[in-house]
Amino acid sequence: MQRALKKKDEEIKKALKERDEEMIKMLKERGQETRDELEAEIHKLQEQILRMKKDSESMASHYRGEKMRTEKRIKQMQEQARREREQAEAEFLKEMQDLYRQLRDAAAASAAEREAMRERINELQQQYGDLRNKDNGGCIVV
Repeated sequence: MQRALKKKDEEIKKALKERDEEMIKMLKERGQETRDELEAEIHKLQEQILRMKKDSESMASHYRGEKMRTEKRIKQMQEQARREREQAEAEFLKEMQDLYRQLRDAAAASAAEREAMRERINELQQQYGDLRNKDNGGCIVV
């Protein structure tokens, strides 16, 4: 009986040992499976980070390009506005100069017309004076 108990005890110990080894093996496998899952998740997250970084760089590049195009367009519009303003100023100044010239010409023409009228008046007065002097020496009627 002692032998049978000893044998039974050894069988139980062996079964417990096998069970412990199996559990350790299962835990190791489960640990490896968990590590594999974690590594896969880490790899997936790294890919997402890389994709987000590329997207971010792409957006930043696109933004810089758009900003440069916008600034260029603003400069072109400012230059166009400056040219139009200068052209309007030049046209305004030319029109003012033309009006001043016309005013001077009109004043000069008016002065010339006045001078011509004075000369004509003087001529007429001279003729009138000549006619009066001729009448003084004329015939006498009885």
